[in-house]
Amino acid sequence: MLEEWFNGTNTLKGKYRASLLKTACEKAAYSNERIKAFFKSYDELLQARLPELKISLGNRVSTWLTYKLPKNASANLMHKTEEGYVDLHYAGMGDKLEELRKRFNEFELSGRKIKDLQTGKSGTLRINVPKLNPLESFELQKEEAYQGMVAALRLTYLYEAETKNRVIPSSIK
Repeated sequence: MLEEWFNGTNTLKGKYRASLLKTACEKAAYSNERIKAFFKSYDELLQARLPELKISLGNRVSTWLTYKLPKNASANLMHKTEEGYVDLHYAGMGDKLEELRKRFNEFELSGRKIKDLQTGKSGTLRINVPKLNPLESFELQKEEAYQGMVAALRLTYLYEAETKNRVIPSSIK
């Protein structure tokens, strides 16, 4: 619609803007398809190597992946692929970071390279992982993606250990 409007102005500037808009839309569609393909491959690897974890693919536009925690979970787990970390967010705990530290103190977070920090209004447990570029080939980043998956598994076990008094498997510590 905007493209037609710009073209209808019959000016060189209008035609340039219409062309620019058309190119941007084509590139955005191409990017979205590449991102969807990347995360489809991510999910396939996840199901092959760590089937106990599940992600929400939905209509992929974001480069953040949300892992599924149990219903009514008090937190959410996200792999922020381009930023290079996996976060376990506790909404509303940003100003109660000390309380969050006490809840997880027995799990020796520092020895596991897990940081606790405030992110906005959330209290967050974070593991740094390699950055991923969803516009590039998944195959070339497969091992880096797997490191993010393992980090998500570690935080899932940590969450379950804290909320359900489960033991963290020694293989994941």
